[in-house]
Amino acid sequence: MRLFTGNDGIRVGTVTAIVPRDDHVWVGGESGVMRYDGARFLPLAVASGPLLGVTGIVETADGDLWLNAVGGVRHVRAAEIQSAMRDPRFTSRATSDSTSTTGSPVSRLSCARYHPRSRGLMDGSGS
Repeated sequence: MRLFTGNDGIRVGTVTAIVPRDDHVWVGGESGVMRYDGARFLPLAVASGPLLGVTGIVETADGDLWLNAVGGVRHVRAAEIQSAMRDPRFTSRATSDSTSTTGSPVSRLSCARYHPRSRGLMDGSGS
């Protein structure tokens, strides 16, 4: 058994969701989502802000992510995730890169979120 800590690069606060796949593991928590590829943890962020309070993660067969997080259910498309994992400087929809509290680049992705009151998907801007 191996214990992963902040010294290993995991920065999600208290872990509340773990989803293992064939070649990676998604880890979600109170302060974000990261993907572990067997060697390192890579952060995932969206253009609308940090993914806070992630308590559920579902990765579809085609690689899309559905996240239960503060503010509703969020959907992140596989193509954007793949681009972000290949290039930490990946920027989507003309948003600017930012830097995480650990000094490493954080990819900014667009995503949609489902909100029960609106009964539909909303873009990352909340509209």
